[in-house]
Amino acid sequence: MKNQGAAGERPSPEKALVYDPDLGSGGGSEFVSTAIASALSGKYEVTLAGASAEGLDARTLEERYSIPLGELPVIRLGPADAEIHERVRAVDLFAVTHATWIPPLARRNILYCHFPLATRWRKLWGIPLPFSMRSFFAHRFDAVLCLSHFTQSWIRRRWKMPSDIAYPYVPDFPLGEGGRKNQILSLGRFDPVKRQKEIVGYFRKLLERGVQGWELVLAGFPTEPAYVEEVRSLARDLPIRFELSVSSERKVELLRGSKILWNLRGLDSDDFPVGIEHFGIPVVEAMRLGTVPVAYGVGGPSEIIRVSGEEGVLIRSEEELIDRTADLIARPESLQAIERSGAFRGTYHVLGGSLSPLKGIGPAELRMRELVARLEDGCIQEALLATNPTVEGDATALYIARLVQPLGIKVSRLARGVSVGAELEYTDSSTLARAVEERREMGSA
Repeated sequence: MKNQGAAGERPSPEKALVYDPDLGSGGGSEFVSTAIASALSGKYEVTLAGASAEGLDARTLEERYSIPLGELPVIRLGPADAEIHERVRAVDLFAVTHATWIPPLARRNILYCHFPLATRWRKLWGIPLPFSMRSFFAHRFDAVLCLSHFTQSWIRRRWKMPSDIAYPYVPDFPLGEGGRKNQILSLGRFDPVKRQKEIVGYFRKLLERGVQGWELVLAGFPTEPAYVEEVRSLARDLPIRFELSVSSERKVELLRGSKILWNLRGLDSDDFPVGIEHFGIPVVEAMRLGTVPVAYGVGGPSEIIRVSGEEGVLIRSEEELIDRTADLIARPESLQAIERSGAFRGTYHVLGGSLSPLKGIGPAELRMRELVARLEDGCIQEALLATNPTVEGDATALYIARLVQPLGIKVSRLARGVSVGAELEYTDSSTLARAVEERREMGSA
């Protein structure tokens, strides 16, 4: 019960303890816990606690996330500390992320699950038995919330219990003004699960594809300093910039100044489903600030980017990542227009223009050599030419047909649903879909 106090005095507020074992890591879990503490502070007297919160305070968290906390106390409290059970018993509301091993001893108890790491069921000779483990308490909470349908499905599978989805809070930043740089941004704490080492390798391959004048920015909290140095050593000869411990304001500046966001947790990872992005806060932030997110299309990002090619780009492999990023860089308007049509499901090769002798653009100025190299591996059955229906586009298509047909590959071109003299980026999606479906094979010259 609330303490009513003396006559005429206001009753003391109820108390809440928000506990996050990852508090102090600078990652998405810390962001979510900070937002929960802020939301509860309007009704409760809140304490925010975590095992790694030594030296952390409300002001630091406010600067990191632009989430108001006021004078809210932030304390270090280890999950194995004897004190934790007493602290939980002493509050009216206990809200915890991850820690299924802490018993819910408060008047009301809420578990916010990013992903069900622990399993509920014991096994005997590989057969699951309905006996709860002594160190598993998720089924005793008053409510179990989770951050995505992906996580919800794994709670059902691993814990055999229901949960409700409460998507994480993400601030609604204004778009702002100013031009964007030729910059790809990756946001996330420096941790092997965030794949920064692999991202450096992907960027290297993008540059080897012929992309020039672009920079990769790796920004995040240096959770593992040794890992940061490993990533730096791989990036020494590349145009890669590191931004460590960025504030919320700086993160917004980076998003506003970048053209593309890479969110690639889970790509080429063997750690399924734990290693998959369970939600993807940077994807939402990028979409709100007008940065094109390119994300691994499994887990949370597939719930955020519902239509790939319109709201962002979902990829499933390293090759598709390089292809789609190169497409966005070289000719975003035409490529996004074709993708919106929903009729093309292949991979792209961007020439970077059309043959135009009057402008001094010949085969050497276009990416013809790279095109032939990609077609010679024997995996491509058809080359669909999406050159503009102009004199230059016709000449380019004819040149490519003569170049490619000796390789035994079918060569076709968009049907003339696209108006003669038109530019593809200004063509509506239904016309493009029809042009793809009714494409015609080009005869040998």
